[in-house]
Amino acid sequence: MEWMSSIDASFLHVENATTPMHIGGVSIFEGPPPGFEDLRAMVAAKLDLVPRYRQKVRFVPFAAGTPAWVDDSHFSLDYHLRHTAIPAPGSERQLRQLAGRVFSQQLDRNKPLWELWVVEGLKHGRWALLSKVHHCMVDGVAATDLMSVMFSDESRGAAVRQFSAQPEPSGLEVLVRSLARRASPAGQLEAVRGALSAPGQTLRSLAEVARAAVAASSSLRPVAASSLTGPIGPHRRWSWANASLAEVKTVRAALGGTVTTSC
Repeated sequence: MEWMSSIDASFLHVENATTPMHIGGVSIFEGPPPGFEDLRAMVAAKLDLVPRYRQKVRFVPFAAGTPAWVDDSHFSLDYHLRHTAIPAPGSERQLRQLAGRVFSQQLDRNKPLWELWVVEGLKHGRWALLSKVHHCMVDGVAATDLMSVMFSDESRGAAVRQFSAQPEPSGLEVLVRSLARRASPAGQLEAVRGALSAPGQTLRSLAEVARAAVAASSSLRPVAASSLTGPIGPHRRWSWANASLAEVKTVRAALGGTVTTSC
């Protein structure tokens, strides 16, 4: 087992029917789509480089500790890799509607927390990939891990190795190991070591919490009714805007922040 950090666990605990905590992305490609079986073989060959994508969450009984990552003994790539199409010639509006429906659905917590959808039928001979991964697995910057690995030259043409999952622990074993971990001096120092080993991430997380607290303080005051206020439902809409990378960098230079790109 590999224990989840408190920050990552918080993304699971705050999730509910109206607040899904997965990260979604839409990538559009020119040219005809690859054969689905070819794409499946490519993803299968890359999974050794991202072992988290074959692990699932195990919660500790009685909430006696943070959840743990364990191998999914019933892992099936066919569950996570989906194949669909929109009526040709598919418009970007239809793609956005499909993405909204896909991203509105919560991920199954009994399986590894990710999905990848291949979408055919876009006009101008294009196709798309819809990626969906839970925030407890990756942060906003690292969310492209699987996508980046898929399109890298590393392990290109490598044979797919047979996945052999480690035996899944029982609920009692998870509880005992969690209590032992919390009681041991090593376990008590683990959180400190984790913070020191990734100070940048720790500081960013603390900064995000501080910004959220400041932003939330204004919501404590009554606001006038508008189209932006009201109850939030479980359904999502997906949209995007077009801008050049140079324009994005100009905004970043003027207002601060970071620019993350993937190819």
